Amino acid sequence: MDKLSHHSKKIKKEHFPKKEKKRNAHFSSKMNQNNTFFEEKPDFDLLAIKYPDLEPYVFINENGITTIDWSNHQACIELNRALLNEYYGIAFWSIPKDYLCPTITSRVNYLNWINDLLIKTAHKENTIKGFDM
Repeated sequence: MDKLSHHSKKIKKEHFPKKEKKRNAHFSSKMNQNNTFFEEKPDFDLLAIKYPDLEPYVFINENGITTIDWSNHQACIELNRALLNEYYGIAFWSIPKDYLCPTITSRVNYLNWINDLLIKTAHKENTIKGFDM
């Protein structure tokens, strides 16, 4: 059985219409314009097909939106793994069990805001240093 037919038990093919890509205003309203996900949020349907470890956590909610259970720690880990591989080419990533697992989309946003702040406040004569806790 191919990945699409296996996955289609939960997500039907009609959820893959050819559609024009457009900015999701709700998703990106607080995103930095340099964020990879500013123009378009990740496509959970396609990620679930491409990354089988993510597939069990992807579902269509009561509003007809494909999503994951954000309160499920393992779902967030698998989403991060898929996003890191898909968008940044990072094939291996892990996090210790029971550690907080912030989403890649929000971490990328944070890094872009810090980068903007450093650029705006930097003087050419000084070395820019940052510390993240």
